[in-house]
Amino acid sequence: MICVTAALTDETRGTFNEAAFDTMRDHVLFVNTARGPIVETTALIDALKTVQVTGASLEVFETEPLLPDSPLHELDNVITTPHIAAMSEEYRERGINTLARNTLSFLRGRFINDEFLAVNIE
Repeated sequence: MICVTAALTDETRGTFNEAAFDTMRDHVLFVNTARGPIVETTALIDALKTVQVTGASLEVFETEPLLPDSPLHELDNVITTPHIAAMSEEYRERGINTLARNTLSFLRGRFINDEFLAVNIE
């Protein structure tokens, strides 16, 4: 299994191209939850149609949103999600609670603090 979690940089853009897929063992499972442009879609589709990649699970795409006519939709060995895989019930509940807590803090002129934002609003 290959699970892509890299940041998108000039160096990682297009990392998974035809040459990369050609060097993989047969029957690889491919997961991309990082950034779409790290993977060249055409190369992935070609690899999915052979034994190079047995299946793929994709949260992100080279072009977002994934177009309705994308060939990825027609492949039985591909699972796609619209860049919302992290939106579990627990994640949404935590986000709503953080938003409510920070809104109340803001309205009361207090410090807003969570893992994403720390500002003193005085």
